[in-house]
Amino acid sequence: MLYGSLRTRSYSKLLAFEFARILDLLGAEVRVFNPAGLPMKDEVSETHETVVELRSLSLWSEAQMWCCPEQHGTITGVFKNQIDWIPLSLGSVRPTQGRVLAVAQVIACPCTMCEDIDLRNSAAQMPSHLDISALVMLCGTTSIQHLP
Repeated sequence: MLYGSLRTRSYSKLLAFEFARILDLLGAEVRVFNPAGLPMKDEVSETHETVVELRSLSLWSEAQMWCCPEQHGTITGVFKNQIDWIPLSLGSVRPTQGRVLAVAQVIACPCTMCEDIDLRNSAAQMPSHLDISALVMLCGTTSIQHLP
C-alpha cells in the first residue's frame, strides 16, 4: 500500500490503513510503505535504505493499493516520488508485471476529478500495465472521520 501524504493525520493515510485492516481481516498479508524519509528521485543512489525498502515491497507484492489526496488538481509530490522510484524494469524483469492495482483517493468535492485521471494515467504508464481493478472515491472527509 502506498499513500501520498506526510501529514500525521492524513485522510489518504487513514484510508490506506483502513483498507489494510479490512484486507488483513480477509486473510491478506498487507504491508504499508511509509513515504517519510524517501529522498527525491535521483537525489541519491538506488541503494538508499528507504528506496531499497520501497522497491523490495513492490517486488514482493502480488497486488498494490495506491491512495493519494488531491492537491492543486493532481496527485501530491510525495506520491509521485514513490511512483518514480518504482523501477520500470530490472534487467529483463518488469517488477509490476502481472500485478493488480487498486487506486483510491480522498477528494474535497466530486468536481476535482483531475487527480483521479492523473492517478489512473500514472498506473497505466507502468510497463505491462498494472491492472486497475478498483477505483474508490470518497467525496468529502466525513466518510472516514471515525478512524483513529
